[in-house]
Amino acid sequence: MADDLGRESRREDLDRALAAIERALELAPDNADYHVGRGHLLYRLGEFAAAAEAFNRAAELDPANQLVWRAQIDVLLAEGRVTDATALGGELLRAFPEDDGSAETVLRVLNRRLDTIDGDYVVIGDRTRRMPERPRPVPAFIERLKTQFRVIHA
Repeated sequence: MADDLGRESRREDLDRALAAIERALELAPDNADYHVGRGHLLYRLGEFAAAAEAFNRAAELDPANQLVWRAQIDVLLAEGRVTDATALGGELLRAFPEDDGSAETVLRVLNRRLDTIDGDYVVIGDRTRRMPERPRPVPAFIERLKTQFRVIHA
């Protein structure tokens, strides 16, 4: 019961915040940060299509903002569009190769992509143990004497 009340109050807070950001957008419709904020609120409310529209508008206004790109990727993943998220992740890394946040976002996309692969997959060349060798035959008495002679001679 208390948990339901907590969720309901959070929902009301998000709705109020969304109303405030929409009022701000009426005053400054070309402010990319307001569109990003609106997109995040819509995302948290589970309205992914509307969030995607907000992030797309922010990307139009500020194409160099990697936070917008990362938010777009999160929406694509939430919608289950892993292939589209992977493609956008490649563009993100190409545009911002030194940004750690972008690399973490793409890593999350790739992990999600691996989770969606049907069946088992094997990483080749990632051996942590050596393969067991076949046992050698025990040398004969004469062979052992020759080996000992070579050791003593050395």
